[in-house]
Amino acid sequence: MSSIVGLQKTEEKIKLHFEGSRGIEIETLIASLEYTKTTLKASKNNIPGVQEYEILVEPFKEGSFVVDITLLVYAATELLPSVVSIGTVFLETLKIWKVLKGQPAKQVMRNQTNNTVEITGDNNNVIIVSPEALGTAMDSKKIAEDISNVAKKLLKDTTDRGSLNITLEKHGHKETVTYNYEDIKEIKSPVYLKESLSDKSITISHIILKPNIVNFDKIDDWKFTSSLSDKPFKARIEDSEFRRRVLEGEISFGSETRIKVILQTIETELKDGTGKKTYEHTIIKVEDIIDHDKGDQIKADI
Repeated sequence: MSSIVGLQKTEEKIKLHFEGSRGIEIETLIASLEYTKTTLKASKNNIPGVQEYEILVEPFKEGSFVVDITLLVYAATELLPSVVSIGTVFLETLKIWKVLKGQPAKQVMRNQTNNTVEITGDNNNVIIVSPEALGTAMDSKKIAEDISNVAKKLLKDTTDRGSLNITLEKHGHKETVTYNYEDIKEIKSPVYLKESLSDKSITISHIILKPNIVNFDKIDDWKFTSSLSDKPFKARIEDSEFRRRVLEGEISFGSETRIKVILQTIETELKDGTGKKTYEHTIIKVEDIIDHDKGDQIKADI
């Protein structure tokens, strides 16, 4: 593909290294290339800005069985360098399956603040990936079935294969994901991530809240309102210094006192098909106390 106006071409290298001194069964090779092809296509579809890509398999070399792939990616110039690498997304999907170990995800949490996704496996192992990688892994059941098929073929391969190493090289930087024999045994069961995840999102914001205080001694019972919502909501206060100052009467509150805080909100969509959501609020830190009514103060120690 020749250069296209408005698109910039980047090159990435993907290496599939099947440990062992012999050749490889053709079914194993086909399954591995099929997963690579399917996942790279899904990666492209889940990365805004990527228009086209080419996959070139380089000539085989003698020795341990290695498949060298050159990936040419054409992305919208105005979106670079923010466009996520297709190769990176491909590698992250391999990390996801390795963490899940053939079991459904225990929790998926989206952090909108830094645009990442935290996936917790059934064994409580955690991996942080890009939203593009999550979207790719959930793109279709074929993605999960293809990686499962790779594992099954490797386990049946009569050429006494060892580990499978997948390496991504871009701009001189290399990163490798290794599947050893135990990993391969565990991923033979496909995980349909879209069906099994408990979808959560996390947002961290700087916001001004109005405390609705009934009892200063029961700080965990406080409720708050904000400019975004008149409906009172509970928020757990993790700022230990603020809690101490309140309980020891060092802070005064008036009827119009506000607090500027760092607020974490976890939104969970219920899996009952209703679309309903629950919210969990945590005040990570109280940054400032804004007193609008000096004449109507209530001492925290009263």
